[in-house]
Amino acid sequence: MRKIENQKKLLYKQLALDYVTPFEELMRQRTIFQTAEPKDEMRFWAKSDGCIALLDGKMFVRTNCEKLTNKLQELYALEENQWFMEEVNLVKLRKVLDDFGFEIAGVAPFFIPNTEENVSLGEEIQFFSPEEILQFKEDKRFVHSFSFDEAFPDKLGAAFIEQGEMLAVAGASEGGRFAWEVGVELLSEKAKGRGIASKLVRAMKNKTLADYPENLLLYGTQFSHVKSMNVAIQAGFTIGFTEIRWTKKA
Repeated sequence: MRKIENQKKLLYKQLALDYVTPFEELMRQRTIFQTAEPKDEMRFWAKSDGCIALLDGKMFVRTNCEKLTNKLQELYALEENQWFMEEVNLVKLRKVLDDFGFEIAGVAPFFIPNTEENVSLGEEIQFFSPEEILQFKEDKRFVHSFSFDEAFPDKLGAAFIEQGEMLAVAGASEGGRFAWEVGVELLSEKAKGRGIASKLVRAMKNKTLADYPENLLLYGTQFSHVKSMNVAIQAGFTIGFTEIRWTKKA
C-alpha cells in the first residue's frame, strides 16, 4: 500500500517542476500562478507556452507571459475549479488566451497507478530493457509505445507474445524527472477483444512499482477515447489530473 500512496507524492513532485513551485507550497496552496519558461525537467505537455493542471480541488497555472499570468490569477484565484472543464469556462479561457495571442493546443486526462498487485504475469508477457528496445527502432508498427528519441528516452517495454507472435506492445518513456509516460498498441487482429492492452499496462505498472519506485508511470489519453480510458481503469489506474496546454498562435 505504501507504494501506491507514494504515487500521489511523486505526482506532486513532478508537478512542482512543471509549475515551477516548491513541493511543499504546491501541497499546501489551492491555486498557484507562475510565470516561467519551459525547462528540461518538465514533462512534454508542460513544455508549452502555458498550461493549467486541475486536481484535488486545486488549480496550478504556468505561463511564459507575465501579463497573461496576472490576468488568469485575477480571473481564477478565488474560483472553485471542480467544474472548470465545462464549456462555458473553456470559452472564457479561449477568449483570454486569444487576447494575448495564444490558443489551446490540447486538453487531456492523465492517469496514475491506483492499485498494486502481486500476480503471476504468465509466460505471454516479456519485458524489454532500454537496450533491447532498440531492436524495434526500424519497425514501423511501433507508433505509440516507444519514442526512440534521446530527448524522451525509452525506459521499459513489455510485449504480449503468443506462439512466437508479438500481438501487442507497451512502452514507457521518460517524460520528466519523476515521470515515465506509457503507451500501448495492438499489433495484430488476434489481440482485439481480449483485454491484452490492459494486461500489458498492468504489467508495466506492477514492474515500475516493484523495480522503479522513484518513477511515476503516467497514462495520458483523450476524453473522447473511452476505450483508452477504460484500458487505464482496468489496468489499475485512476485519473490523477486534467491538464490544458496552449501555444502561441501561428
